[in-house]
Amino acid sequence: MKLLRPFGLVCFLVLLFACCGVARVGEAKAAAKAKATPDEKAWDAVVLLQRAGKLPQAEKAATALVEARTEAQGAEEKGTLQARHLLAQILYSEGRSAEAEVQARALLPLFTKAFGAEDRETLNCQTTLVAALSEQGKHSAAEKLNRRLIAAYARTIGAADRDTLLARSNEAQLLHHLGKEKDCAKECRALLPAAESALGPKDKLTLHVGMMLAESLYQQKKYAEAEAQFRAEIPRISEVYGAKNRLTISARRELARAVMMDGRYVEAENDFRKTLAAAESALGAADADTLRLCHQLAEVLRAQGKKAEALPYAQRALTGRTKVYGKDDVRTKASQQLVDDLSKAQAAAQAKE
Repeated sequence: MKLLRPFGLVCFLVLLFACCGVARVGEAKAAAKAKATPDEKAWDAVVLLQRAGKLPQAEKAATALVEARTEAQGAEEKGTLQARHLLAQILYSEGRSAEAEVQARALLPLFTKAFGAEDRETLNCQTTLVAALSEQGKHSAAEKLNRRLIAAYARTIGAADRDTLLARSNEAQLLHHLGKEKDCAKECRALLPAAESALGPKDKLTLHVGMMLAESLYQQKKYAEAEAQFRAEIPRISEVYGAKNRLTISARRELARAVMMDGRYVEAENDFRKTLAAAESALGAADADTLRLCHQLAEVLRAQGKKAEALPYAQRALTGRTKVYGKDDVRTKASQQLVDDLSKAQAAAQAKE
């Protein structure tokens, strides 16, 4: 089962991409010793390519696997359906969510017939459909399906199973996308202790839920509560991923943002400067997250009346974002507006001198 692409601050991409039968890859060495069949080796090769991010190669290999299993087993046999589902998941990973939706919808009745309505394979196929719908902005349809999915997972594999917890995490995320921040925070508050108990406080899913809660609180303008949640999560994220990891840097940036929105500009400026230095060192001066920090540092300097000091950071953000996103992107336009405002303020101040 996969986690939906996360929102806001948590750029985890896909934390835990588990697909039907993927457990075999975790046992690749054991399978080799057991003299895996050519078909099993082909399956493992696809998943390893997928996990390595080599998606075009994975798609090509998955397509070949589907064709081979269709010929050897039949179009609607279990092994062929699993291979087709794997291909649908790869399409989703490639950003081809509409195609993944079509595949998942076509597969669901076949999975139900072959495996049963509440078999884990069928439920995992439904999860792919939820993810594909959400990625296309069809959040209402995805949330409706996901609620049924949570209940089915809980009945068949238990409330404490990772896939059930992942489905609940997806539910919180979908509620966020629907603008239901109070419901999102409520789900996160209920889910967080369950994840800590079942998976541990440093599990990646647990960390993701904690950061979703912090972001949801921020979206509700509960900045003090959001700050407290960020501060609770950042040490664990740093320990699990490393201090120089993009996720850790992103979490530190969001903490600084919460402090800024709480009106503590001097403290926020200090936090932004430290995080910017870390981003420059770990990610590079031209990285998108580094440029975002430049923009936010300029904003907090402007809020303190330090407009001349803010302008170089805003200009740096504008130059970098133009290269990364293009001049018509909303982020580039935001930096352009900030540069224009600061430039006008500087010109007005010089005219008075």
